[in-house]
Amino acid sequence: MIRPSDAVEVSERWLPSALVTPEARRGILDLARLLPACAESVGFECVLAADVDTVDLGVAVPACGRSALDNREHDPLLDRTVELEKRWRRIVEFARTWGDPLSGLEVRVPFIFLEFDADGSCQPIPIPSVFVALDWLLDELSQQGGSRISWGGAPGFLQVVEILRTLRGSPLEPEVASMLLRCFDAVPIGGVVLHVAAMLSRPGCGVRLSVSVPQKHAVPYLAELGWRAGLRQLESDLQRYALVADFDHEWSRVQLDFDVGIEVGERIGVTLRPRSDSGWSALLSTLVSECLCTAAKRDALLAWPGVSADWPPGAQSPCVTDHYISHLKLVCASNQPSIVKAYFGVTPRSLHSDLRARRSRGTEARECGRIA
Repeated sequence: MIRPSDAVEVSERWLPSALVTPEARRGILDLARLLPACAESVGFECVLAADVDTVDLGVAVPACGRSALDNREHDPLLDRTVELEKRWRRIVEFARTWGDPLSGLEVRVPFIFLEFDADGSCQPIPIPSVFVALDWLLDELSQQGGSRISWGGAPGFLQVVEILRTLRGSPLEPEVASMLLRCFDAVPIGGVVLHVAAMLSRPGCGVRLSVSVPQKHAVPYLAELGWRAGLRQLESDLQRYALVADFDHEWSRVQLDFDVGIEVGERIGVTLRPRSDSGWSALLSTLVSECLCTAAKRDALLAWPGVSADWPPGAQSPCVTDHYISHLKLVCASNQPSIVKAYFGVTPRSLHSDLRARRSRGTEARECGRIA
């Protein structure tokens, strides 16, 4: 695991100014310094339209990084943060529960994602929203399992409710819990709940859900939840981007992100990514033609993927850093202009461990060759 601040410093000289201005870099680094060595990768989020320079920070914490986040080793900076801010105490409490075999979260939660809003660097203690990735048992995903039980009685749903209680510091309001249950119950065959988030950095510490559903069911799913005002626009967007995104078939899955309160929030996020890396140019150029992305940001994003050799601060050896584009998100709402955000980042790896892995793969390949 790495310190997020080290990952940001390693990538700083590679970050294109068209996507991340010098001022935004300073803010990101201030946010990253808050965390101990808990991260597998670090990501950046920016709006692709002109005249929007804010950049949010994301930190991916896998299961093997939770021990740093539970603060049992008492990282001095995290100690101070936990002492002063109750929301951070709840994050540490969640990390400890995550590592408790009796909680069942070791199996249910493969990783979490801490998302810091750009304006968090101006606060005395930055607070992240916490996105919790969910794994599901095969029986829970099967048609037979879905017909036998309601999600309200399934272990997975109850664990989600408990995760949110821990992170928010109080149980869900009955109306919100009822709406969340509807969101789970309405997931069609072939769909799955991907993430649940406690938006700790936002007023009211709201709930956000990410679901993946077959493209043909995306609009009916939201309609069943009572989100109808923007359905026509969403249907048009899905049809328009199907040819350059990875949901070109009616059974291809579409990821939808939305807030869950008494009702589903007015804004819906639709994940856009091509079927292969070679498709990024066509997707981004389509967005440029629709004035949702500038040409400069498109070119900077297309130039971002690759590998660099770096020497992190305080490291005993150099590292190999993967530069990747994760996805884009189209945010749409009724009677509001759509916006598109880009999510890209870095994953540093020890050069020595990378070489060992390459040698191991080479040995395995030679052994397979002998067997063949």
